[in-house]
Amino acid sequence: MIKYVSISVLISSLIFSQEIIHTEKHSTDDYILFIEYYRKNSRGLVKTKKETYHPNGVMSSELFFRLGKIGVSIVLRSSKKNNLQSCHKDIVKFLKNKKIKIFKGM
Repeated sequence: MIKYVSISVLISSLIFSQEIIHTEKHSTDDYILFIEYYRKNSRGLVKTKKETYHPNGVMSSELFFRLGKIGVSIVLRSSKKNNLQSCHKDIVKFLKNKKIKIFKGM
């Protein structure tokens, strides 16, 4: 009985697997270029997220994929508050000119 239960758990975990992760490394320097996340559904694999990295290991961008559209999270860093405010203002102006919807985070 235990044998059949473990086999059914294994089969259901393969059928209903949650996420597949693919990592691409730089060919000579051996640092991570990007990580892609996929979800399996009835039609095959669907890309859900892609993270790209700088050679020093800092994340450079994070893209989200849903319903055939791409989303981004924008993170601004600076030691000067007025630089952040100016950059934020420019980004919002650009998005409004392109008629791109802005969704505020948590």
